[in-house]
Amino acid sequence: MFYKGNIEVINDKIVAIVGARKCSNYGFVVTKLLTKELITNNITLISGGARGIDSTAHKTALECGGINICVLGCGIDRVYPRENKELFSKICEKGVIISEFLLGTPPLKTNFPSRNRIISGLSESVIVAEASDKSGSLITARYSLEQHKQVIVIPGSILYKGASGSNKLMRDGGCICTDVEDLKVLLNLPHIDIEPQKIVPEKEEILDLIDDSPIHIDNIFNNSSIDRGKLYALLFEMQIKGEIICLPGNYYVRTM
Repeated sequence: MFYKGNIEVINDKIVAIVGARKCSNYGFVVTKLLTKELITNNITLISGGARGIDSTAHKTALECGGINICVLGCGIDRVYPRENKELFSKICEKGVIISEFLLGTPPLKTNFPSRNRIISGLSESVIVAEASDKSGSLITARYSLEQHKQVIVIPGSILYKGASGSNKLMRDGGCICTDVEDLKVLLNLPHIDIEPQKIVPEKEEILDLIDDSPIHIDNIFNNSSIDRGKLYALLFEMQIKGEIICLPGNYYVRTM
């Protein structure tokens, strides 16, 4: 086994988040939300460093100050995908990158089932955020079920082929997770009752415009009475508090 970074983190409480390389906005939002919950509870994230769900989970963990484990399907001296060079470097600062492949090994398609076996082996539970019938994340889930580990599945639309694999996985033994409270129960995380805070009128106005369907910032501005400068400040504050998520292209969705 080869590694780069702090190998001691493999002794942490570890949960995997895996899924499609070509994820939907829904998959993107769900991954950010669940990753934030894991990091808040001092759980180390593990994933496969691929595009889509994997990279979103890794990046969100770093943004939240959490620890990452990234398992590669190539040598640790190779960068795949290329755009994740900086991401992998940041993961190594507190976490670790792992591979069972010799230095110089290219990211061959046949390597990834072995990578998935390592992900499931190091994890206490595996969360499948979104997966099609052909997604490699289903291999990770199958290994986990064979190892009698918990597989947590996020339901997707029955009309979306990109979620067909994860939806079938629920039928085949996966535990259904429909919200953060489900995740806390499944992972035996502490539940903290927080006294609700009064929402300022401007934030209430923004929340009335943002729901679980992405809305562009221009549409928020055009349909609100808030000046643009204050709107940007409020949107930033709401992101920090986890009330909303900013998607690529300046689109926003609610997290609750």
